Amino acid sequence: MTLSETPATGLIHWQTSFTGNFECKIPQGTVLVATHDSATVSTGFDVKPVNYEELEEKLVPEIDRTADKYDGYSFTMGYGETDKYIKSI
Repeated sequence: MTLSETPATGLIHWQTSFTGNFECKIPQGTVLVATHDSATVSTGFDVKPVNYEELEEKLVPEIDRTADKYDGYSFTMGYGETDKYIKSI
């Protein structure tokens, strides 16, 4: 769960071999779920919010989320950010 408004990089997933991104602030109190285990050499991990659809409309740029090949989004969090912005629940 985010402890405060949390700066994040959102990754835009497409139904093609391309990804995009956007900068945003995840609202305080948002519950995030790790989407998979990260590699041991990784400096971060991917998460999706429990309230995925609500935040999708608020945070993902409209031009991207309404595009024909849009296939969702996720956030990338660095391990150094976890103590500052995130609390495990």
